[in-house]
Amino acid sequence: GNTALQLEINETLDAKVMFEGNTAIVTGRLHQKGIYNAKAFDYFVRVTDTWIYHQGTWKLLAGHASLISKP
Repeated sequence: GNTALQLEINETLDAKVMFEGNTAIVTGRLHQKGIYNAKAFDYFVRVTDTWIYHQGTWKLLAGHASLISKP
């Protein structure tokens, strides 16, 4: 069926991971291109995600993304 979001590109670039105990901070750029509600988009965003290792699995604790200029 027809979905509201169709991704052509969903790629993380320049990812860096820093660990401190059971916490990991992931930074990088995300390139997403596709169609959302019949409108085309092509975005680059700076991302920062905080992950925590708890009971044998990594869980996303918090995430942030800010729109940046296309390279």
